[in-house]
Amino acid sequence: MFEINIIGKGGHGATPHGTVDAIIVASHLIQSFQTIISRNTNPLDSTVITVGKINGGHNFNIIADKVVLEGTTRAYTEKNRLLIKSRMKEIIK
Repeated sequence: MFEINIIGKGGHGATPHGTVDAIIVASHLIQSFQTIISRNTNPLDSTVITVGKINGGHNFNIIADKVVLEGTTRAYTEKNRLLIKSRMKEIIK
């Protein structure tokens, strides 16, 4: 299981240039995590990363300052478990 807290800089939707949109950062992380499986593991090895919960934002016209991602990883081999953990840390940094 994992929990990732993304801290950006919120603001009004009319002034996005003064913000760091945590929702955009979260979406990039989720897409990048999926490449760990598709580009770093053998397709014959059963390995998955699931982001099952996303929580962020306060209102439709406010750029989110915080997003929390929660999920799980699964792998049959220790090699793939370590690979997932390592690659997720690299992507987050």
